[in-house]
Amino acid sequence: MWPTNVVVEKGGWVVLQVSSADTEPGVGLFKHNSPIDRLAWKFTGVNNIHFDGHENYLLLPVIP
Repeated sequence: MWPTNVVVEKGGWVVLQVSSADTEPGVGLFKHNSPIDRLAWKFTGVNNIHFDGHENYLLLPVIP
């Protein structure tokens, strides 16, 4: 997740997309393809996300 901020107006949506690669379109300058930042030995492999029947949620602050 990028350290940034987003202002969502009342009634708006926040979408969290989990992906194994950069999502298109909209990545633009923020692609993760630098050989310095993306060392193959560190980022090669399989990642698993397990939900195991638990309720899933994303907790976000509300700042008036």
